[in-house]
Amino acid sequence: MKEKNKSKLRYFRRIIFFFVYRYFQKFRIYQIRKKQRIRVLFVVADIGMWKTENLYNMMLNHNRFEPLLLPLANCRNPKSETNVITYFESKGYRYTQIIGSRETVQSKFHPDIIFYQQPYDSFIDKKYFMMANLKSIICHVNYCFRNILDKQIADSPYLNIPFQQYMENEVCAREFAALMTTKGRNLIVTGLPIMDELIQDKSVFVDPWKKMDGNRKRIIFAPHYSIRDSDILAWGTCLTWGEFILSLAEKYKDQTQWVFKPHPALMDTLSQEWGKERAESYFNRWKQLENAQMIDGRYIEVFKHSDAMIHDCGSFSLEYFYAHKPMMFLYENTGRKDKVHINEITRVAKSLHYRGDNEQAIEQFIVDVIKGVDPMKKQREEFFGKHLTPKGGQTACQNIIDAILGDKS
Repeated sequence: MKEKNKSKLRYFRRIIFFFVYRYFQKFRIYQIRKKQRIRVLFVVADIGMWKTENLYNMMLNHNRFEPLLLPLANCRNPKSETNVITYFESKGYRYTQIIGSRETVQSKFHPDIIFYQQPYDSFIDKKYFMMANLKSIICHVNYCFRNILDKQIADSPYLNIPFQQYMENEVCAREFAALMTTKGRNLIVTGLPIMDELIQDKSVFVDPWKKMDGNRKRIIFAPHYSIRDSDILAWGTCLTWGEFILSLAEKYKDQTQWVFKPHPALMDTLSQEWGKERAESYFNRWKQLENAQMIDGRYIEVFKHSDAMIHDCGSFSLEYFYAHKPMMFLYENTGRKDKVHINEITRVAKSLHYRGDNEQAIEQFIVDVIKGVDPMKKQREEFFGKHLTPKGGQTACQNIIDAILGDKS
C-alpha cells in the first residue's frame, strides 16, 4: 500500500512539474519572440543522426535567428565529437566547443532555444542535456520517423518537457498524444526537416556510388543492430540472412552493384553473437567485394542514386519511400514476433514492402529488380502523397520557424 501511495505521489508531482514548467515556457517564449535576434543552439553528437541541418541553414539566413553549433561526444562513441567537428569544418560551419569543467551550456552560449538530437539522457553527458538547461526553451525534432507506439517512450519526461515537439504527420501526433501525460499539448504537425532534403530530386545530390562498367542495378543492404531477442525492437535479421545476402551479391555481380549500410551498432552486437573475428571478417568481405562498398554516416545521396533496398530497420521503412524505388523488409524465419507495438504509419509502410522471409523470396526480389518488375509501385506512390509530404505546401523547416515565431503553442 505504501508503494502504491508513493507511486501516486510521484505521478502527481510529475503532472504538477510539467504544467508549472509549461507556464514558465509560455512566459519565456513571449519574451523571446520580442527579441530582435533569437539565439538557437543545436547540440550535435552524431553526424549521421543530425537531421536538423536544413533548419540550421534556414535560420542562418533568417534575420530573426542566430543559430549556434555545439559539437559533443556521444556516450556510445567517444570519437564522435571529432567526426562532428570534421564535418562542420568541411561545410564551413562555425562552431564553439565547451572547454573545461567550469563552462556550461548556459554560461557559454546563453541560448534562448535548444535543439537536441535525441530525447534520451543516455546519449550525451547529462550536464549538457535537457534537465541542466531548463532556463532555455527546449524544442524537439525527432532524428527519424517514429515507428514504435509505446507508453514508456511517448510519455518520457524528455518528450513532455519540450515547449514544442514537431511531428511528421497528423496520424503520429494523434497516437502519441493519447499516451502522454500532457496529452500532446506541445505537439505541432510540421513535418520533419529530413523530409525537405529527402523530397528533393536526385539531380541535387552527388552520386556517391563507385563507378563500374555496365548497367548494374544498385541495391542497398541495410541490416539493423537489434539481432538479439533481448533487444527492445528485435527486428534485426543479420544472423539469419546476412551471409545469404552477401552470397547473392557475389552471385549476381555482373548485374548488380551493392552498398552495405549497417546500423552503427551492428558491429558490436554481431561481435557479441559471432565473436569479433567473424564479425570483422563479414564486414571486410563486403568492403572487398568488387561490386560493393560500405558506407556509414550520411546516406541520402546513396538512397537517391539507388534502384532498390533490402533492410530490417525502423526509420528506413519510411525514409526510403522518397527514393520511389522497390524495397524489401526482412523477417526472421524463426517465428519471432514483434515485441513492440508499431504505429499505424509504420504498419502500412511495412505492408508496402516486399516480404523477405525465405531464401526464394529474397532472391526473387533481386531478380525482379534486375528485370524492372515492381507491382507495388502505384500503392507506394499513393501512400507517399498522403503521409510523407510536409504540411501546408511549405517545407517542414519553414513550418517549424513559423511555429517558433508565431503563437502556435
